[in-house]
Amino acid sequence: PDWIVDDPGAVVARGAGWPIPRPVPPERTLAVVLSSGSSGGRPRGVRLSRAAFVASARASEANLGWRPGDRWLLGIPLSHVGGLSVLVRALLARRPVVLEDDRPFDPERLVRSLEVGGASIVSLVPAQLARLVDRAPPPGLRAVLLGGAAAPPAQLAEAADRGWPVLTTYGLSEACSQVATQRPGTTNRGELGVGRPLPGVEVRIAAEEIQVRGPTLFDGYHPGGPSPFLEGG
Repeated sequence: PDWIVDDPGAVVARGAGWPIPRPVPPERTLAVVLSSGSSGGRPRGVRLSRAAFVASARASEANLGWRPGDRWLLGIPLSHVGGLSVLVRALLARRPVVLEDDRPFDPERLVRSLEVGGASIVSLVPAQLARLVDRAPPPGLRAVLLGGAAAPPAQLAEAADRGWPVLTTYGLSEACSQVATQRPGTTNRGELGVGRPLPGVEVRIAAEEIQVRGPTLFDGYHPGGPSPFLEGG
């Protein structure tokens, strides 16, 4: 049977006459995802509200846009904030997502998924792209969002030479995925960084830190601890 989850702990079977579940308030935590522990410590739970997910999706849409017939191939795990955010973007835009299965990464299978699924956008990490760049990109592919790690300039140059529409991106769990992403149509051969901050997101470098402010930020760590926010957000 299908199921509806309403309040925490209350699960009811779906059927005729059941009320539609109440919307999640914008300020309420929608998901807790684990950080990568990039600050040198152990991974921590990152509390992300519904409002943060929506703001992140809107910022991504303002940068990348949607075209008629767009499909997003999800080639990264749903347990990662980048993968989970793809579902939210597609849901808000009423666009389909093409899901890769959970078998080990296979470049031939991914290319087939792009072609058969008619995907025009795909999210990848540099290790995946490294195994794809010796192939021609499928027709109709208009954007490869590449993040999760630094991409070697030689890899980006080869991808550009072969026509892969790579847009490098920088983000983190605490900012609900993307912070800065290149604009569509950018040809990056490794010299252009990760582009400008997305609309509504502010970035500065201070005290040798990347500091981010905006509506996509998380609410804090789970199960708690010192506040990670500076004065002024």
